[in-house]
Amino acid sequence: MASLGELTSGIAHEIQNPLNFVNNFSKISLELLDELKEEITADHKTDSVQIADDLVQNLSRISHHGQRADSIVKGMLQLSHGTTSNGKKQLINLNELTTEYLQIANKDILSKNKNVSVKLAVTFDPAIEQVKVVPQPAY
Repeated sequence: MASLGELTSGIAHEIQNPLNFVNNFSKISLELLDELKEEITADHKTDSVQIADDLVQNLSRISHHGQRADSIVKGMLQLSHGTTSNGKKQLINLNELTTEYLQIANKDILSKNKNVSVKLAVTFDPAIEQVKVVPQPAY
């Protein structure tokens, strides 16, 4: 039962992270929309364009983190059915994959060692090309 509790806690935590991003960026975007209406009414074109740019960026983040949550759930379903990806190679962004695995490892360390402080400091090559791999769930 303890193992099941740990597993459930880890899964809930993994899903909660992208959902927090989705909720936070949605809330901020709603506030920006109110601000945008005010700027449009006041005919402040430059400010309106900047707010619209911020909204585009927020919506992109919402989409990214929503897709992360979707990927986590799909991976869990595949694992529960005893399958993984169907064995086919897919293009994967290594920076994102590495970040996901580092975050999971960090959370695992922190959950097991309450007195440990870990700070991840990574630098990735933003120009790295995607590679074809057979994806596996990251949990």
